[in-house]
Amino acid sequence: MQQEPHRSPGQGAAENPLWKYPAGGKMVVEPREPLVRYGDAVQLNCSLPCTGAMVQWKGLDTNLGSIDFFPTHSVLHINSAEVATEGTKICQGTCGEEHYQKSVNLKVYCKTWWRECCSGAS
Repeated sequence: MQQEPHRSPGQGAAENPLWKYPAGGKMVVEPREPLVRYGDAVQLNCSLPCTGAMVQWKGLDTNLGSIDFFPTHSVLHINSAEVATEGTKICQGTCGEEHYQKSVNLKVYCKTWWRECCSGAS
């Protein structure tokens, strides 16, 4: 998992001073270190336990799967993990006037004897 440290305004998140990284871990992304086998499904849950919270997954390839939105959390469903599915997934949220961001690094693994898995893998 890539856990972002608390940043002062003007640092990180594309130099946007509005995005804060909660030191107390208010925003939660589960699983924290997602690892999925090639071809399997995985769900990433981003939550911000706060009345009126809004959370959303950002910068995702739209063909990854689907996203369900709820009042305080959002679930990213990846239906069939591929090597290209790997990488950083970013969740952003707001709670009142506060802005939060958290990311995780999704890893996809396969067994080398699975021809369909390893084609294109480095």
